[in-house]
Amino acid sequence: CLSVLPTSGTAVIWTGFVLWRVPVARLQTRPLVGQAVQPDIGLQSRKRTAEIATVCWSASVGHFGLLFEGPADLCCRVNDMSNGMTIEQVHALLLEQFGSEAVGESVHAATDSWIEVSAEHLLAVGKFLRDDDRCLYDHLNDLCGADYLEPDEKKAAKFGHDPHVEVVYHLTSMTHRVQLKLKVLVSRWKNDEAGQLPEVPSVSGIWGIANWHEREAYDLVGIHFTGHPNLRRILCPEDWNGHALRKDYEFPLEYHGVRGR
Repeated sequence: CLSVLPTSGTAVIWTGFVLWRVPVARLQTRPLVGQAVQPDIGLQSRKRTAEIATVCWSASVGHFGLLFEGPADLCCRVNDMSNGMTIEQVHALLLEQFGSEAVGESVHAATDSWIEVSAEHLLAVGKFLRDDDRCLYDHLNDLCGADYLEPDEKKAAKFGHDPHVEVVYHLTSMTHRVQLKLKVLVSRWKNDEAGQLPEVPSVSGIWGIANWHEREAYDLVGIHFTGHPNLRRILCPEDWNGHALRKDYEFPLEYHGVRGR
């Protein structure tokens, strides 16, 4: 969302955006820096039609949007200008390419919808998403692990999830200006043997930035990324016991003679 200063009519937006002014006639093609014109595309604010159109680019997520400047009481939403596929279209493409055993029968609808990918097919799906011209997800924004467990037996019945761990991937296509969220779900312990870390293939060979992200997920959540070139702890000391973001983690009383609590 943007606000407009009452004295100058200049848009004020959050840190992380760089503004480009463009002729409205070219908003559907490529941005042209240095110009601003009266928009003629019928978009309305709460009370008045916007007066000046501006293209914004989010440097952090590689996402285009439209901003509209106008009177002081004008507040308009940032409108998506992406030219890529929706998550449903991406899933349909993956379903055709790899089948439901790889990507499930449908998208998991949520505020931030996602596609579940099986660990066995992760590398093939990742390479396809990166290289196929319809996708081109060439940037991994983030990778993190999550432990789904309710250790309190009284609360476990209402928890709503079977115990498992997840690896969550946030991808961006810089070309198509869209983002995608993937998840890989595995058991908390390999073969259900306590202490045996679950395994997920490393995607560091697909997106290089995954190298450190996977080390963090290994260190804190206890997920072993097979094929990782240097899988060791990144935050905790090498001789640390356990994985601190596991829901049943017990903090040590001391470490090398230093009291923990």
